[in-house]
Amino acid sequence: MDCCDNAGGRVELTIDGVKYSARAAVTVRFANREVTGGANQDGGQYFTTEPRLYEMDIVLSDRCGLRMEELLGCLIDVTAKLTDMGRRYLFTRARMTGRPSLASDTGEITGFTVMSQIARQVG
Repeated sequence: MDCCDNAGGRVELTIDGVKYSARAAVTVRFANREVTGGANQDGGQYFTTEPRLYEMDIVLSDRCGLRMEELLGCLIDVTAKLTDMGRRYLFTRARMTGRPSLASDTGEITGFTVMSQIARQVG
């Protein structure tokens, strides 16, 4: 089924072959550069481009045995499968960055960002 115009739905998250429960939608920044613009003093325009890594913000669900320190370790491969959108994002040789925090009342772990120079979209 073609779901290219669908948004939301289920998210399956796999890190180095291990499935994790995503608590919230993922936010993907799928451009490896940032373009900014402005006006010169004479009103003319200018633009600058800065290289960026591909990024994905994730929110995990706390579970037994989840060790946040290990996720912040070495290079990992991360796949986010957006089931109802028919799309996958693959981050290869990525690192988990950020300063994760656990909300004990909800079990949400926030503050993780996956970053890589190698990423692709499938679907």
